[in-house]
Amino acid sequence: MTDKNELVRKISENEDDRLLLRRVLDCADRRDRQNIPTGTRFLSGRQQLLAQKLLQAGRCGDYILSGGYDEAERKLIIFLPEWMDGIPPSGEDSPLAIVRCEYSDKKAEISHRDVLGAIMGLGIERDTVGDILPCRGSADFFILRELLSFVLQSMEKAGRERLTLREISADELLIPESRFVLVRDTVSMTRLDAVLASGLGMAREKAAELVRSGKVRVEHTECLKPDRRLSEGCVISVRGRGKLELHEIGCVTRKGRTAIVIKKYI
Repeated sequence: MTDKNELVRKISENEDDRLLLRRVLDCADRRDRQNIPTGTRFLSGRQQLLAQKLLQAGRCGDYILSGGYDEAERKLIIFLPEWMDGIPPSGEDSPLAIVRCEYSDKKAEISHRDVLGAIMGLGIERDTVGDILPCRGSADFFILRELLSFVLQSMEKAGRERLTLREISADELLIPESRFVLVRDTVSMTRLDAVLASGLGMAREKAAELVRSGKVRVEHTECLKPDRRLSEGCVISVRGRGKLELHEIGCVTRKGRTAIVIKKYI
């Protein structure tokens, strides 16, 4: 265990990271002691990266990341005992459950914020809730199975809408289409500040200031270097301004600039 504690110290950046990683290790240890599948709480993208670094270096056995569907942003780590042969638990044996909340006004549309606010209003902690997928007339969300009964019995409203809740299977899940616009531009280099400036429609120096201020993450990790080179598919999130993806890097123009296509999520 001393080696694993040393890994925690090396990988973590602050006390919150260390607490998270110790909880991940505790979950893996419980799997080993009880010979049963165990799961963490839901992790953000950055937390997932930290945990995977630890688990790969610490050789912590078989595990999977799951958020309930392929495109999930928030995921939990499920540690699998050897007897499961790498097959994740499903149905009532899964550590996560899917809830559908429906409302009578089919023309209305409750937002992600409405649903999250209703869940938090029950006194539930954020890391026990996974992705929230609002659609017209309903919204699906993921939650730790241990809280399922409480949520089904206690959650009555979101925003102004009264709700009817039920558990659904993964086959019933409604995944809304991602909403984005495509921004086409040319840049001298695919630097972070240049791509950010194109995607947000601002001066490059202002984009660089955003980066240096700690408000920008690349692939879920804070980046303070405006000159960081980006590759195709890189996801950039900016606090208070949304998310971008460097969707495509094209040809170099006659003037020596590189054509790019950015997905700007709305």
